[in-house]
Amino acid sequence: MNEFIYDQKIHDRLIESIPKKSFKQFNQVLDELKQKNLLIDWDNLEIFRFLASNILGYLIQHYIIVNEKEWDEPSEIEHVTEFIVKGLTPTK
Repeated sequence: MNEFIYDQKIHDRLIESIPKKSFKQFNQVLDELKQKNLLIDWDNLEIFRFLASNILGYLIQHYIIVNEKEWDEPSEIEHVTEFIVKGLTPTK
């Protein structure tokens, strides 16, 4: 993780490894959800950052920080999912 943050070559290689088509499809899905008023009307990069930070936080906690015996995976997944859904659902 440190190398990704501080080493531009590693950062560039990782970014290049993600197919551009994936970003296009991701944006299309987000735009469709926004048009149907199922997703908050934020910039797609902001939504991506929100999703990525929550998912990455979950993965870091699960695989690096917490002892497996102390981990209630179904509950944690439910909480992360609920947090993301509530955070990205438009207010009515």
